[in-house]
Amino acid sequence: MKTKICLVNPKLEGPYPPLGLAYIASYLRKYGKYSYNIIIVDGNCENIYKAIETFKPQIVGFRALSNQIKDALLISNWLKEKYSDVFQIIGGIHVSSDPIGTLSRGDFDIAALGEGEQTFCEIVDNYLANGTTFDKNKIKGIVYIKNKKFISTAPRTEIKNLDSIPYPARDLLNMKHYLSHYLLIRGLIGNRIATLHTSRGCPFRCIFCSSNIIFKTARYTSADYVITEIKELVEKYNAKSLFFTDDTFIMNKKRVREICNALIETKLSDKIKWEVQGRTELVEDKDIELFRLMKRAGCVQIDYGFESGSNRVLSMLKKASANISQNIKAIQVTKKSGLHVVGTFMLGTIDESDDEIEETKQFILNNINEIDFFQVFITTPFPGTELYDICQKRGIVEKNYIDQIEKETLNNDEVFIYSDTVSRRKVLETLSFLNRLGLNKVKNRYKLSWFIHNFIRSPRSTIGIIKNYLGERIQYPKIN
Repeated sequence: MKTKICLVNPKLEGPYPPLGLAYIASYLRKYGKYSYNIIIVDGNCENIYKAIETFKPQIVGFRALSNQIKDALLISNWLKEKYSDVFQIIGGIHVSSDPIGTLSRGDFDIAALGEGEQTFCEIVDNYLANGTTFDKNKIKGIVYIKNKKFISTAPRTEIKNLDSIPYPARDLLNMKHYLSHYLLIRGLIGNRIATLHTSRGCPFRCIFCSSNIIFKTARYTSADYVITEIKELVEKYNAKSLFFTDDTFIMNKKRVREICNALIETKLSDKIKWEVQGRTELVEDKDIELFRLMKRAGCVQIDYGFESGSNRVLSMLKKASANISQNIKAIQVTKKSGLHVVGTFMLGTIDESDDEIEETKQFILNNINEIDFFQVFITTPFPGTELYDICQKRGIVEKNYIDQIEKETLNNDEVFIYSDTVSRRKVLETLSFLNRLGLNKVKNRYKLSWFIHNFIRSPRSTIGIIKNYLGERIQYPKIN
């Protein structure tokens, strides 16, 4: 009889599927010692509680980002109360940054830290072989509670050969739901946009990024591995566009050339358009030829984190690995190659001044004709990042992130600004102005297509987005 395993993705509004859980499932299918009946229950597509009640799993594994952890805790507590014999495992960025805080509030049996495939597989197989009494100390990369004490085992070595990991089990995901999203700006414009992650880790250490909590070193799949996955997305799922979510896709330039040449040779470049994320520090004048090759292979645009128009703030956020001149060079080289430039920016950073917010606004205005699309966000600290530690020491956020979530919930849905050096009104006025300006970069026919497509899918959420947008225009109409 197959063991029933349920992998849970707590609700998180967004257009991208939880590939991390799909990797866990495929790895267990290939390397696990037993027979399993695995499902992925996705809060974005279904009622998690009803799905668990129907499936009646023996093991439940959670994936939780920090902004999902509250829901994960609620589900865990409910599981313990209703199905006390279900074995619970939690992994993901949040528990990797705060395992003790997570285990203290939930009813999880084990926290899996860092890269999860091998760890989850070993936990499951040891549990099935020996029950709850299995020797947890033999499993690297976990935290558990014994005699009311938190016990951490030795850290686990990362998987060096990423090609050894099977492709994510997309057959367990609601791909129809995710491919039906109509996107604007990031991840290309339109629907039938699939995501893929072809590398792990980033050598840079930005103070706001939580990527290195899970992945300590940068590793890459081979070009052959990538091409085979793209073929599956095109042929099996009828994907029309791809969004490479790698942190530093363009770092390994030899591999980029191999992927591009293979896309051209197999004529996949005629069937698919794609976007990648880049780092401005990696762009050199000579890369114009590489970017032109990428365009021939179907690439449409590169997404850069420009972050700030202030050199001081940019240097603080990225630890002096970037500057404004590098940002401008990346724009120029990318545009000369014929690719679109997508930029993301941050406002309300700790120690930022109102004048530096104005510098970001001016940088965008000065380069408005060269930046094809852009989005602006509030600088938000997440647990495990250096930025969160700084904000916590300044009393801007709570030491425990759950307390911070509850604090923000009581804030009457007001936008939270994580800085004690900027004017709240300056941040929100500038954010509203720039987001309207960014939306103006999108052609009206795409906006209309977005509205019609998403209104048919979800009238309530679509109207809610428009109400928020109109509310910003009413509240902050004066800035120019």
